[in-house]
Amino acid sequence: MKTDGVADISGEKGIVTFNDEEGGTMDLPKGVLFPIAHTQKILAAATDGKKLLSAKVFDGNGRDGLQDSLTIIGKKSLKISEVLEKNGMGSEQSWSIQMSYFDLGSQSNEPDYVVKFRMFENGVGTDLHLKYKDFSMKGELVQLELNEEKHCK
Repeated sequence: MKTDGVADISGEKGIVTFNDEEGGTMDLPKGVLFPIAHTQKILAAATDGKKLLSAKVFDGNGRDGLQDSLTIIGKKSLKISEVLEKNGMGSEQSWSIQMSYFDLGSQSNEPDYVVKFRMFENGVGTDLHLKYKDFSMKGELVQLELNEEKHCK
């Protein structure tokens, strides 16, 4: 089913307003993060030397998009990425990251899926490994084109 809507976090809480056939709204709990904010929190935690980060994340995947996450942050490394080096970012620090995502409704100890990758301090990820219950996939960063930096208000 195709889902369409708008998610907004203002202040402590958020709300998703669906514009699809079912319509309606979904309240987002206090402290929920969108994916970019989640990435920023992971980078801040890694920079501060923290090893764990727990967060509720709404990824925009319709009514099933709200999940609990647990991120494990590995040791800081200066592992070189050829692709990043070609883009003048060869000296970026990085961390091994494992993010486990859990369905809030099921209360299961087993994650729905796990994402492992190397995250560089600029937010770029390499060495991706997605592990779902029925299958897994690996990805490798082979090309990177940087856009001109734009500043938001």
